[in-house]
Amino acid sequence: MKFLPAKHSENPKLPEPFRQALTPPEPPSAPSAPSSLNTLSTLSTLSTLSTLSTLSTLNTLGYDSF
Repeated sequence: MKFLPAKHSENPKLPEPFRQALTPPEPPSAPSAPSSLNTLSTLSTLSTLSTLSTLSTLNTLGYDSF
């Protein structure tokens, strides 16, 4: 068999994962980045709030924080 040079996107004999790996990934679209940032900031805010509420609850019960 002769292997002719072919473009990666036009090679149907490769399995799908290999074709996806050979195809350069598209840059992330603009709306997806801020939404992930919003999710991260929301999660960090929630974790901070829960930590603060836990500490205030411990202080109310008479435990010293730090």
